[in-house]
Amino acid sequence: MATKLKYLKKRIKVWVTDERRKLEGVYGEKRAEIDRLEMVAESRSLRPFELNIRNECKAFVLDYDRNKHMDAQQKARVRWAIEGDENSGFFHGIINANTVNNRINGIMVDGVWVTNPTLIKDKAYAFFADKFREPLAVRPTFCCPNMAKISELEADFLIRPFTLTEIKEAVWSCDGDRAPGPDGFNFKFLKRCWNGVQNDFLALFEDFYHRAVLGPGCTSSFIALIPKSNDPMGFRDFRPISLVGCVNKVISKVLVSRLKNVVGKLVSPEQTAFLAGRCITDGPLVLNELLGWMKKAKKKGMFFKVDIDKAYDSLNWGFLDRVLEQMNFPSLWRKWVMAVVTSARASVLINGSPTHEFICHRGLKQGDPLSPFLFVLAMEALTGCMKRACSVGLFHGLGCGNRGPVLSHLMYADDVVFLGDWSISNAKNLKRLLRCFYLVSGLRINLTKCSVFGIGVGGQEVQVMADVMNCKAGVFPFNHLGLKVGANMNLCKYWKPVLDVFQSRLSIWKARQLSFGGRVTLIKSVLNSLPTHYFSLYRAPVRVIEALDRMRRVFFWGGSDEKARLNWVAWQKVCASTEYGGLGFGSLRDANLSMLSKWWWRFKLDNGCLWRRVVWSIHHNARGWNPIPIKLSISGPWKQIASSVQEVKRAGVDVSNAIRGVVGRGSDIFFWLDCWVAEEPLATHFPALFALERNKFAAVSERVDPGGAGWKWDWKRCVGAGVERAELQQLDNMIMPPMLSDVKDRWIWALDGLGKFTVASLKKLLQDNRFEPAPYVIKRNNWVPRKVDILAWRAELDRIPTRCALIRRNINVTSNLCPLCSEYPETVEHLFISCEFAQMVWNVVSQWCKLSPVFAFGMRDILDGHSYVSGSPKLKKAFHAVCLTTLWCIWKSRNELVFQQKHSSL
Repeated sequence: MATKLKYLKKRIKVWVTDERRKLEGVYGEKRAEIDRLEMVAESRSLRPFELNIRNECKAFVLDYDRNKHMDAQQKARVRWAIEGDENSGFFHGIINANTVNNRINGIMVDGVWVTNPTLIKDKAYAFFADKFREPLAVRPTFCCPNMAKISELEADFLIRPFTLTEIKEAVWSCDGDRAPGPDGFNFKFLKRCWNGVQNDFLALFEDFYHRAVLGPGCTSSFIALIPKSNDPMGFRDFRPISLVGCVNKVISKVLVSRLKNVVGKLVSPEQTAFLAGRCITDGPLVLNELLGWMKKAKKKGMFFKVDIDKAYDSLNWGFLDRVLEQMNFPSLWRKWVMAVVTSARASVLINGSPTHEFICHRGLKQGDPLSPFLFVLAMEALTGCMKRACSVGLFHGLGCGNRGPVLSHLMYADDVVFLGDWSISNAKNLKRLLRCFYLVSGLRINLTKCSVFGIGVGGQEVQVMADVMNCKAGVFPFNHLGLKVGANMNLCKYWKPVLDVFQSRLSIWKARQLSFGGRVTLIKSVLNSLPTHYFSLYRAPVRVIEALDRMRRVFFWGGSDEKARLNWVAWQKVCASTEYGGLGFGSLRDANLSMLSKWWWRFKLDNGCLWRRVVWSIHHNARGWNPIPIKLSISGPWKQIASSVQEVKRAGVDVSNAIRGVVGRGSDIFFWLDCWVAEEPLATHFPALFALERNKFAAVSERVDPGGAGWKWDWKRCVGAGVERAELQQLDNMIMPPMLSDVKDRWIWALDGLGKFTVASLKKLLQDNRFEPAPYVIKRNNWVPRKVDILAWRAELDRIPTRCALIRRNINVTSNLCPLCSEYPETVEHLFISCEFAQMVWNVVSQWCKLSPVFAFGMRDILDGHSYVSGSPKLKKAFHAVCLTTLWCIWKSRNELVFQQKHSSL
């Protein structure tokens, strides 16, 4: 397989060089022929054969330009631009910027600044070859009996024979436009040529299944150096990312697809990385809630944030194999994994040129799909060590709330925070444990970059503890939200990092280089996602929302920090969805509230998860648990989540009552507090009976008589006459005892047909309650660029800079007459419909489409003209695309005449 790809790579390189040289020459000839025919067309009408020649030349030129555009887009690595913009100049600007940022002009080695390219490559080779060399010949054997294990059935599932179907699924799951690896191919090539290579892949996997060996041609990788800072000085200031070949990545993808089915049960709740059903925000929620509770309860505690030095690059392979063995992974599976890991060969890319290849002796390849999962499993060993240390009394974690879980650490991949009692012995034992963990795993804790934080203790005590740990004394740079304090105290200081990131990202993309279509796509796919992490955990203040909206608005209209540009459409209208006459940017406030409301859905579903147990233990008390408390005494994210659910309720969507329980076992649904038989909890329907209930948190199964005799009540006293008796009779008439089963209780989202909560569905509900449907909505046509659609949208609203529109906005123009005919005032209707030039254009379009002449009295007649054309839906869509493109061409001709004095011909 490797030999075949290597041979094919050489042949393709020769073919590409020849084709490019040939096409460039033909391209110049075609452009010259088009220019000659355009000159002829100015003096006389072109003859039929000349029109055919011009059309053939234009088709060739457009196809050539499209291929160059696609090449530039791939090199620019701008994923959002698939349907956003066709501005090749923009992509070339990004390519040049990436080249400048990633280029290594010099490097500091042993105090000497090295600029010679050959010496830089030699130093890079020596540095990384040494980095991936195992420093210890022998390491202590690791043994942890309390680690989770897979079953024999799951083990058999992992080592079943490979099939062509799962190999193909692995190939199709990879992005096709990524940069090629050392083999010179990307996955778009494999997908297009799958019939020619599928048998080779199947043979390779069959050989891999039996021999568990990968040849050197399949395991080579390039190490790309990504700068960690704006001014990297040494090789340590770069992040090494491995660019692995297609074959290696497909094998890893297949192994990952199998591993995903069992990894969830092996990883402890303290880890939240790369696992389905767990979220990166779980850890911050737990930490913030614990911090708020400890301050409220006036308790002491220690937070120790550690930094694992080059975690992925220093993991010992023998340690990884022993961890997998103790988790009961079969020997064949471990051989496959270790074949992928231990056969690693790499060369460092320095300004696009690779160094000599070296063999790796430790570490995982950053960029290999299998590496994150293997690292998570390896870090489970640290969890096992911590549990063992806590069980024998060597380390004391932090308990939370009312008999809540005891926490000793939280992890997200290589980010670890240890939590414990404030004591010198606790700190010393933790330091010893981390030293032992390094000896067995190779994962060294860099104490100089670690920080210890104290809760309920003074700064002097924190400094003493830091001296014991040989680390930095941390002063909490956080408020109760867990956000870093910014320098600007006047503008929501806790959200200053969000605003800074948002602004820095906007400064990278130059709005003037993008069309409106590109800006829309960028705002939707990139800029809207930037504050997602914060919006998922914290409620943004009004001023922050306004600041972020201003950044989006200025960017969309092509302005900058120094100078905003004229806003032609109200921002609320722009943010509305297409069915409400907008562009669908969406409201940041609605997004924030919807993301916070998802916690309420997860609170119901994630029964037994660590974060839920922490929240329950802190906010639950003997007086009762209010599903949406009006006021919580402990500040933290959950208090904001509760208040956000209340705000959503005021907006017309009751999140708590929209989550309905479907009874199975009946053990996870509260009889009184959850919605399961009515649109509101029974506690709301029957307040007198709820007050009489002894156990207000009783599950449905606890109230069902196991003998089938009806309900089993537990009142504080006998039900009295009057209101209580009437409510009991009404309750008996409303519900019948459910038939319990062995099926697990489940939850449905009543406001969505699929029964599953999504942030998008809640955002739509909030928008539906705020807006009235637009009286007229332009139909989107995906056969034309997005910028063409947006021009039609603005034209229908009379929000384009015609001369009359500029005068209405008190902008000085020399004349209000149409620049194309110089006879009538330039309005939208005149420019696109009644102008003599426009009428000539529409007549030509009608003749070309072989339709009757176009008669229009307003913009909507043009935009809806396709609906009156007889023919198939595809034909109507084509004519609609022609009409939209014609509007764009008229507007472009008008601007070329005004700003470039360039006259257009039909």
